[in-house]
Amino acid sequence: MVQEHDLALLWPVLVAYAVWCRIVWVFKLTVTPNALAYLASPLGLLLAFRVNTVVARFHEARLQWGLLIFHSRDLASTLAASSFHIPLATRLHCCRLLVAFSWAVKAATRPDDNLASVLTTLLAQEEAQAIASSRKPPTALLSSLRRVLLPLPLPPHAALAVQESVSELNRLYGGIERLLSTPLSPTYMRHALRGLFIWLIMLPAGLVSSGCTSFAKLVVVATAVAYVMLGIDEIGVQIENPFDILPQHALAGALTRDVAEELLRPVAGDDVARI
Repeated sequence: MVQEHDLALLWPVLVAYAVWCRIVWVFKLTVTPNALAYLASPLGLLLAFRVNTVVARFHEARLQWGLLIFHSRDLASTLAASSFHIPLATRLHCCRLLVAFSWAVKAATRPDDNLASVLTTLLAQEEAQAIASSRKPPTALLSSLRRVLLPLPLPPHAALAVQESVSELNRLYGGIERLLSTPLSPTYMRHALRGLFIWLIMLPAGLVSSGCTSFAKLVVVATAVAYVMLGIDEIGVQIENPFDILPQHALAGALTRDVAEELLRPVAGDDVARI
């Protein structure tokens, strides 16, 4: 999940740590091994809690995107099943709004995305400009979708299912906003990193005290442990924002294809040339 070039950032730290191991070896600095054991338990709890928390955030973000795709497809399928009530131009507009919603959600989690180009490609110029200038483009797109869907002469059960799907998409976007707006506590992260730093500083001295017989053994063991421990911390940093890890481009692309396949399938009475 974490790319090799990200873990390569640890090498300067490991080189500095090897220098510290040399200082400990030359001056025969020692610390009782029991001190390391006393620190290891709370440090293990801190790291485990952090990793478990960020992994839970990743799984929740993946679940939100999965449900978002499901409800978008369900809405498209319901509209396609009622296509004899819905003109082709209206189905095409709904398709564009749903597709734009998925890309707007992606852009909301990655501010460097150019949402305006997507909107101008999919929507009429006036509507695209209004949505792009709104405070929350995803919710603006859902509002536009509601305005298109409400006047449709759908059967009562289909109209209810359609509105419930739109409400569910709004709820899922709210869940994504919640993940974005509630990162891990900076105080907790700093405390865990400081605890790890203290433990790693003491580790070479503890190894010397426990009878390490050569500098080579000391530096190999200490740097190997440091690499593993710092790697765990780096993984936590990498996946704290799960939307930087999720393949959102592929997810939005899959949603686009599924929705278009449902809503743009020709039915009797359609002017196919307009699709």
